[in-house]
Amino acid sequence: MKPLVADMVFYDTLGNEITKITSNKDGTYSVKLDQGVYRVKVAVPRYIPQEAIVVVEGGKKNVRDFAMLKEKMVFTFRNIYFDFNKATIKPESYPVLDSIAQILKENPTMVVEIGGHTDTRGSRKYNQKLSQKRAEAVKNYLVRVHGIDPSRLIAKGYGESRPLVKPERTEADYAKNRRVEFLIIGQRGVEK
Repeated sequence: MKPLVADMVFYDTLGNEITKITSNKDGTYSVKLDQGVYRVKVAVPRYIPQEAIVVVEGGKKNVRDFAMLKEKMVFTFRNIYFDFNKATIKPESYPVLDSIAQILKENPTMVVEIGGHTDTRGSRKYNQKLSQKRAEAVKNYLVRVHGIDPSRLIAKGYGESRPLVKPERTEADYAKNRRVEFLIIGQRGVEK
């Protein structure tokens, strides 16, 4: 990702605004704060605002990068595995889903679509149902295990309707089309 110019607002633990700054063109910033705990809000036009807690220790320099996410940004995951012909998530997928949950926790207003996709083996109708069940299984995992608000997650099955590889000729081609995508569709409770 290229560096962005961001507006940053720092707050104390009571929610009082301490200072506002704008980062440099290269994305770097510097702010002098007394020792303590602060909340920082980072905003860039057309990106989802970020919030973080910053702990300032006396005499130490803090370095904090912010990964700004755009609406309509798609993240594709092929390492979310399911039992064959089922919507049961395999345990080796949990670390990937746990990292997605962390991103959602760090971006509490983000609303995402969880898109389930299949390869072309099986009937279209069957693949549609299977992809929907798998998208719902991912949503349920994020809600049940990580406490993500279900209103922020929209499960949608696409079946075989949006292949990445067409036509599928090898097992690798089939595998590329079996995936789960996360599409950032907006923010909840944030006026545009």
